[in-house]
Amino acid sequence: MSQRWTWRPEALARLRPGVSDALLAATLCAVLGGLSAPVALIALPRPTAIPLLVALFAAHLTLAARRTRPLPAFLLISLAIGAALLTSAFALFLPSTLVFPIALYSACAHGRGRTPAIALTAGIALALVGTVAFAGSPQIQAANAPVPTLLLAGGLLTMVFAAWSLGLAHRTRMATLAKQSRLAERVRIAAEMHDVIAHSLAVIVSQAKGGRYAPNLALAALRVVEDTARAALTDMRGLLGVLRADHPGAPADRRPQPGLAELPDLVAGVRATGLPVRLSEHGQGRELGATTELAAYRVVQEALTNTLRHAGANAAVVYLAWSTAGLTVTVIDDGAGPSGAEGHGLTGMRARTEAVGGTLTIGPGPDGGFLVSAWLPVRP
Repeated sequence: MSQRWTWRPEALARLRPGVSDALLAATLCAVLGGLSAPVALIALPRPTAIPLLVALFAAHLTLAARRTRPLPAFLLISLAIGAALLTSAFALFLPSTLVFPIALYSACAHGRGRTPAIALTAGIALALVGTVAFAGSPQIQAANAPVPTLLLAGGLLTMVFAAWSLGLAHRTRMATLAKQSRLAERVRIAAEMHDVIAHSLAVIVSQAKGGRYAPNLALAALRVVEDTARAALTDMRGLLGVLRADHPGAPADRRPQPGLAELPDLVAGVRATGLPVRLSEHGQGRELGATTELAAYRVVQEALTNTLRHAGANAAVVYLAWSTAGLTVTVIDDGAGPSGAEGHGLTGMRARTEAVGGTLTIGPGPDGGFLVSAWLPVRP
């Protein structure tokens, strides 16, 4: 049975700007141009109608570059509309002139630097050109058009300022969203760095303490310290590579983020510190996605780090329980149990879990100790 195709409006937004704008230009050219052409050919003589329509259709086609080249596209469209108005002021009454406010909006919304100021100046100039062409047009005077010149000028200037204001509003909104996105990325990187540094230092401190009290195990402890520090440096290099990649000429160092496949190595590293840790998995594994797997990994990492640093535990267990709806990650130790308010690590775990649509439970275990349980959904 063939799958039925349905149109979704958001499909156009997922296209590249050049492709979606080309589709928009072609659509407007077919609709607005198709309405303007017969009206112009009927109302105007052929020597006047043909150049006017050529200029308007050129403006339609130039609209395809409204986001990729906003200022050049706007200036070319302004010249085309200006040429059409100088050919005949009757162009003001054709639907194709709606291309101009669209181009003005696009120049203000997507242009950089002084583009909005240039677009506003050009828009005011074109509005005045249209008013002068209308006032001095023999065809308009012969038709006794009931449109006062001042009223026309006010309407054209209002249209210019409306398109300019909407474009600036969109530009401001996108700048605010970009700023929020950068802030969220910084918070995420800070959480990643906290997890990496806190876990690695907890392992290193534990090994250093063990080596001091058990000199015969010092060589093995130093080997664990070396491996842990090397892994921490690798993770830190990857995180800093994300920041460096935002600067031109900086080398990008984007290593894959850890996931469920790296949990055995994480548990083995903690076990090497002298804390017995058991990893148990039940159920049929499912595809979670990289972000959700990273959240699961960080929950286990932070929970075991807290066990090493604060709990005074003698053993810990990591359970992975799969269901059709998602994955439940549970870490239980036999330490001292909850001590009160949540620290940065627990708060970060809760934020990570909720960010992927999951929930986090923190509290005493069924037989004492400390329990951290995160439910993470399976994304379709």
